[in-house]
Amino acid sequence: MPYLTSADSYAGGLATVRAAAAEAGRSTDAVTPALFISVVVTDTVEQGRAQLSTFAEASYGLPLEQLERIQALAAGPPDVVAEKLHGYVAAGARHLAVRIATTSLETQREQLERIIKLKEYLP
Repeated sequence: MPYLTSADSYAGGLATVRAAAAEAGRSTDAVTPALFISVVVTDTVEQGRAQLSTFAEASYGLPLEQLERIQALAAGPPDVVAEKLHGYVAAGARHLAVRIATTSLETQREQLERIIKLKEYLP
């Protein structure tokens, strides 16, 4: 399950996988496109980036700027996060594995409720 850093790179990777499947004589739908993405829903983009930064340091020992070059991340208000997720869906993702990008159980519970509500923002 990839976690490419942009919907465009995801679309390109999916095209490569489908081409390889066709070349091997398999259906291009033999693999269900999925995405692994770390998400935090906040009131502002700045708050989201701050929480992602804390998560990146705690989980990987990396600054956010480095982590966002290698992993799919989304943070900010619900409409911003939903737009990013929708970009991946438009690029072909059919299953989204959303990791809550926080460092405490208390914030994970709160984030779970906020992430569930994202469906209100998706087409």
